[in-house]
Amino acid sequence: MKDFSSANLKSIPLFKALTEEEAALITNKVFSSEHEPEQMLTMEHDWGESMFVLVDGLAKVRTFNEDGEEIVFCILGKGDVFGELSVVDGGTRSADVVAITSVQLIKLPGQPVAHTLKSNAEFTLDIARLEATRLRELNRRFALQSRDATTRFLNAMAYVACKISGTNDPTSIIPDFVRREISTLAGLARETASRTLTKLKEKGVVQQSKEGLQLIDLQPLIKRGLID
Repeated sequence: MKDFSSANLKSIPLFKALTEEEAALITNKVFSSEHEPEQMLTMEHDWGESMFVLVDGLAKVRTFNEDGEEIVFCILGKGDVFGELSVVDGGTRSADVVAITSVQLIKLPGQPVAHTLKSNAEFTLDIARLEATRLRELNRRFALQSRDATTRFLNAMAYVACKISGTNDPTSIIPDFVRREISTLAGLARETASRTLTKLKEKGVVQQSKEGLQLIDLQPLIKRGLID
């Protein structure tokens, strides 16, 4: 994106409370970049003074446990932001952010964002609401870790589909190259995830085409309380 204006910024829900002057200040010096799949966007423990807007594509926020196993905190889609915690508290990055697909980023300078947080209470509340939403999603996924493999797989699949759609549509098609993220999100071994997927396809819950995977029967998710 050659020009990322204050109007572009205010069109993103997180920044809707900004005044024209605040949006212009934040977008006065922005940097646009494009990245390939699996490219590291930010690294855990790095110092960061910027906040990023994901203009297009998918990325994951992840870390590794002591056994070297990848733990994915969340998936980021179009319009999502990351790096805001370092801007808020001045600390290091709390996790890696890695591109899943080709992505386009806008880098916002941290100083004007931090200044606006001090002067615009509604914007500050919107940042707090964002963190609360992400924490609830993470707690929900962790609470499901004691459930059966099918429940965990369906929940992860619906979550990824919603991120791809940008409109919270769990029936969006998940491309094959994104499918591997489902097992990681669900906390399942690849073999277990593969067996679970096979069963779901046999039951007509999931359909596979050349475009990818798609949830075509939402009743199992509704019965499990995963969606309304």
